[in-house]
Amino acid sequence: MIQNPSIVFKIYGRVLLFILINSSLIGQNLAPNPSFEDHSYCPVNFNQGQLEIVKDWNQASKGTSDYFHSCSRLVGVPKNSFGYQEAKEGQGYLGLITFAPSKRNYREYMQARLTEPLQPDQLYCVSFYVSSADRAEFVTDALGAVFSQHRIKNPGQKYIPKEPQLENPKSNILDNAESWVLISDVYQAKGGERYVTLGNFFPDDHIEVKKRNVPEHPEMRKWESAYYFIDELSITAVNGRKDCVCTIPLIAADIRDSLRWKLPQGKEVSFDNVLFGFDNDELDPGSMETLNEVAGWMRNNDFLFLEVMGHTDIVGAEQYNYDLSERRAKRVLDYLTSLGVPNKRLKIEYFGSQRPVADNQSTSGRTQNRRVDFSITELPYKNYLPE
Repeated sequence: MIQNPSIVFKIYGRVLLFILINSSLIGQNLAPNPSFEDHSYCPVNFNQGQLEIVKDWNQASKGTSDYFHSCSRLVGVPKNSFGYQEAKEGQGYLGLITFAPSKRNYREYMQARLTEPLQPDQLYCVSFYVSSADRAEFVTDALGAVFSQHRIKNPGQKYIPKEPQLENPKSNILDNAESWVLISDVYQAKGGERYVTLGNFFPDDHIEVKKRNVPEHPEMRKWESAYYFIDELSITAVNGRKDCVCTIPLIAADIRDSLRWKLPQGKEVSFDNVLFGFDNDELDPGSMETLNEVAGWMRNNDFLFLEVMGHTDIVGAEQYNYDLSERRAKRVLDYLTSLGVPNKRLKIEYFGSQRPVADNQSTSGRTQNRRVDFSITELPYKNYLPE
């Protein structure tokens, strides 16, 4: 028996109001000025007043993020001093440095106050688009978003040690300078988060950094940094993961599936040896199968370098064996380049009979010594730092 219908009605009304309010937030973008179109005046140069000319946006540190818009010449869209890129949406985008070899742990950030605080336990689809500046000599895997209750204020230019709730997967090098890449996932809010900050929140020793070859250009210089354009930020409440195009878990799964092992920086990994018949340098079908695997691995890992090393058994004169080991190494190199592996990422060595892996006194041992073996190396970013 209902003792007080008015109390029940009030409780029901509050629950209904809560549901209606939450329902109204579904699909609403809580990121202010998400495509960075609204600005107080046209940017004329870099480092425009702590991003103050971009409505609702600022920097979280002394690092100088940049604003690009089609109205400008030097920091224009699509052409600017960092390269060429159309806006993903509208006429403007932001740019920031995630790594600079000349300034250890130097970072740039972009930050905004959300239009509404995040609700406790509510799921949000968080996404933004990123493109590597094609005049930047470095690329990294470190880029993410941090949600916080209060504005982040870093008095210096170093990295902000925060754990991002949205993070590009480790080892997913963001090197696409031709088009925009979507970074997105679902975030379950703690409640009360009012600010979002984008950038790299890890020190240099905890990120992957690659150097790439940037061609000379008569009008645009090279930039010794990892520099990224950011556009079209979206933060919307959703009912479940099915309502969000979540690229981060898909990318992470692809990385796990495509890399059969993780190559530690500066370490070596050997493939199965390629064996040869007595006194010849011809490749048999089994050897070609191994080399097809090697070539596929190299084509899909652009910053790896392969050393091809030729060997012989002990039978014959040493100079002859030395020449034979060279021919074997060159035969393998030629086959790999025919499969699309760039010659500049291959190096050959040949040792004759000087490096046996088995006893040359037995037939089976000599068979194992008539070989080409490999070492594959990924150079750490420290190799590119100035002395």
